[in-house]
Amino acid sequence: MSLSDRMPIAGRLTLTLTDADGRVVEERRVKNLITLKGRAFLARSFAGLGATSVDMSMVLGTSAVAPALTDDVNAPPGAPGVSEGVDDARWALEAPILDAPSIVENSGAVPEIVVRLTATFPGSSGSAEHTLREAGIVLLTGPQGAERTLFNRAVFEPITKTERLSLTVGWELVF
Repeated sequence: MSLSDRMPIAGRLTLTLTDADGRVVEERRVKNLITLKGRAFLARSFAGLGATSVDMSMVLGTSAVAPALTDDVNAPPGAPGVSEGVDDARWALEAPILDAPSIVENSGAVPEIVVRLTATFPGSSGSAEHTLREAGIVLLTGPQGAERTLFNRAVFEPITKTERLSLTVGWELVF
């Protein structure tokens, strides 16, 4: 194995729609892009300069604009240097990541460390129908999670979440 001075970080998103009986109705797998702010967050954390407490949530939205390194959860749509459609007001659904992340070390031909995160958007009688096209992880830091950082973002072919279907979003970060 050769040494490299760059550490690639990749992400894989899995969207799984299930009906009330737990049957898989649809499943998608897509790659994602880790934003500059997400990369900066990792760098600060590694240097011991990161937040002491971090909560995370998964967000789902309706924008089909391609992910960009400059995507920012706090920017208004169409702001200079920011992809349209990734501000807080445009996210249709948000769910906290409640389960502890799992970490798996893969010692195959190309060793990997995989961090798995999961959030579920349950079906309910009061939820509206949403046609979703994007997903991201938002890091919540500061007092009461007031500081929000879009860690990564993925865009996919439309998937429709109805009140009768639960949507499980699984994200793997691969180091």
